Amino acid sequence: MTEPGDRAEEILSAAGIEPDAGARMDGQPSSGPRSMAEINKDFWPWPGRYGLGAIFDFARARRVSPWALLAEVLLRIVTRISPAVQLPALVGGNASLNLFAGIVGRSGQGKGTAAAAARDVINGGWQISGKGIGSGEGLVKLFGKADKDGEITRISYCELLSIYEIDSFGAQQNRSGATIAAELRKTFSGEPLGFAYADGTKRVLLDAHSYRLCVSAGIQPGRGGVLLDDEDAGTPQRFMWLPATDPDAPDVRPDEPAPLRWEAPPEIADIEMASAVPYVMDVCETARNVVDAARLARLRGEGNALDGHALLTRLKVGAALALLDGHAEVTDDDWSLSGLVMEVSDQTRESVAAELRKAKADRNTAQGEAEASRARIVAGQTESDAVKACCNRVMRVLKDGEWMARNILRCKLSSRIRDHFEETTEILAESGQIETRETSPGHGMSGTEYRIRS
Repeated sequence: MTEPGDRAEEILSAAGIEPDAGARMDGQPSSGPRSMAEINKDFWPWPGRYGLGAIFDFARARRVSPWALLAEVLLRIVTRISPAVQLPALVGGNASLNLFAGIVGRSGQGKGTAAAAARDVINGGWQISGKGIGSGEGLVKLFGKADKDGEITRISYCELLSIYEIDSFGAQQNRSGATIAAELRKTFSGEPLGFAYADGTKRVLLDAHSYRLCVSAGIQPGRGGVLLDDEDAGTPQRFMWLPATDPDAPDVRPDEPAPLRWEAPPEIADIEMASAVPYVMDVCETARNVVDAARLARLRGEGNALDGHALLTRLKVGAALALLDGHAEVTDDDWSLSGLVMEVSDQTRESVAAELRKAKADRNTAQGEAEASRARIVAGQTESDAVKACCNRVMRVLKDGEWMARNILRCKLSSRIRDHFEETTEILAESGQIETRETSPGHGMSGTEYRIRS
């Protein structure tokens, strides 16, 4: 049976198209991981992409990660686009542009500084500030409120959520009865949002594709399990994971370039935020074929059921890159560039998973060593208790002050403490509690006798 990746390659070959540098026929890298330097060389100087070059130069001038800045810029661009602008129904119904990004770095490595730089890099200062995350029930209230009769008044149509530390999301997620993770996954697809409470003031219900929500999450590697542990539900696959570090940052800070002047593509620039009429972005045939091949494999019960989330994330990234470049369709170039972004994402996510695996192994090792140490202490204490018991028994047996042969004295000890006889008599003799003498009972034999020292 033809594998989905093989089928997609056959389609591209028949169309005379070579797989792109980040080709991912079934949502997985086509080869082993490449170095970040190799990916950087392929991505940032992409011909004709002025926006990418401006973001890269601005990141270097502001001493932030170019990949983290790219993520924050794409989130802000998508947040500026009406929720009526959607991706085509390649699988099921139309797909939302709602985009999630995780910026991965240790404390102080610049997860927050990338967001600050993103506000300046476009149009000289976009004031799109992320809001903190609350409960699943509270998500819908970012966009509307209801009166006692259940009449809804819209507050907003487009929002950017900033989870500055993923621990805060984990704390919300771990509350009893929490719905935040499930509701957030729904927003990724632009699904209907809200709960049908009896209380009209709580009953805020939003239709599908009537809101835009993008999410930026700061992820410390050791805390990434908050998302990775939810893999079965597809949560980590809905994020692009990009590094907050820049290993190749120059020693000398370059001059800061002028801010990027960005405008929405003319065909969607005038679409109202409240519009209920979908505008469906066109998608190149290459991307359509890859998505269809992967979907067909899953439909037949083959492949990884979660690959669809990864491919949809890649398609959304491609759409965001298209919007950054000023056009409202996902071209072959956009699809290729999104493959490179997802290549970085896969490597970054795997580095978090590897750190978590190492931390778990270290904890298991430490636990094993602690248990072994406790076992040694218990064994030593047990042996010490047995020696003490043996000493007490020997002193009681010898209390009359008469000499007693070794074999007789030993036989008067219980089997539980008898193995400690030699150690016990040595301790008692050295401490002056008992005295010993050698005897010759005859027949060429010798022995030892013991008594309490008088």
